[in-house]
Formats: sequence, C-alpha cells, structure tokens
Amino acid sequence: MKELPKQIHQGREELQRTRAYFFLMFMLRGMPFVDLAYLRKSDLRDNVITYRRRKTGRPLSVTLTPEAMILVKKYMNRDPSSPYLFPLLKSREGTKEAYREYQLALRSFNQQLMLLGELLGLSDKLSSYTARHTWATTAYYCEIHPGIISEAMGHSSI
Repeated sequence: MKELPKQIHQGREELQRTRAYFFLMFMLRGMPFVDLAYLRKSDLRDNVITYRRRKTGRPLSVTLTPEAMILVKKYMNRDPSSPYLFPLLKSREGTKEAYREYQLALRSFNQQLMLLGELLGLSDKLSSYTARHTWATTAYYCEIHPGIISEAMGHSSI
C-alpha cells in the first residue's frame, strides 16, 4: 500500500476518512457506497455485518477482518440516537431527505477520492466503484469462481 503524502496526515481528516471508507468497501467484498451509507448499527454483531443489498434485496453477511474492525470502530457513528453505523446520513431511511443526504455524501466521497488519487499521483481516477471492481477483479485473478464472486457482491445473477 502506497504511503500517503504528509499533507494528508497533517489535518486532512476528511481525506483520511475517505481513504478508510474506500478500504472498508474493498475489505467488505466490494460493498457499494449506498450499502455502506445505509448500514445500521444493528447490522453489526461482534465482527459480522449482516444486511440486505439495496439494489437487489439479497441478504449478505460479511465477517470483518481485524483490520476492517479497527476502521469500523474508528469511524463509526457516535450519535446514540442515530441508527446508522457511519455518520453519512441523518434522516430517517426512506425519506426524500435521506436520499438527498445520500446523493450529497456520494458526490462528496467521489470528489474526495479524485483528490486523493491526484495526491497519490495515480494515473486512473478513483471513484466509489473502484473499490468494488478492484475487489471483484482481485477475486477473479485469485481464481475464485465467478459465481461465488457474483454471490459475494450481492448480484442477482452471474
């Protein structure tokens, strides 16, 4: 993993949080940003996250590695009145306001990823889908059957 430039370590908390969410999405089998944003505190039990894929409704369960658990604990929502695992949304799920908050969070996340990529000197642009596609590609090159990859990502078919 490439070391981040000093300017990120010196007061750039938003970029650090963006990097952490990106790594979490990769470690959680390419979890899409929408599923990360809507994760609930109740979805996490011990070191297992169990949730429904927002796009397909498929139930998924992911065991967190110790490294993923460190990131979850560091960046989890500290507001006791919020049902969400991460502080990306405030409004009640299913409301227009929650959807607007999600769109803003996604836009901000992608902008921060582009900046992070530039600071790291990457030739390709980073986006919220990069972690997801990178996980799937890595799994494929590790010779994991495409059906297992598809199922792990919550797709309804290969």
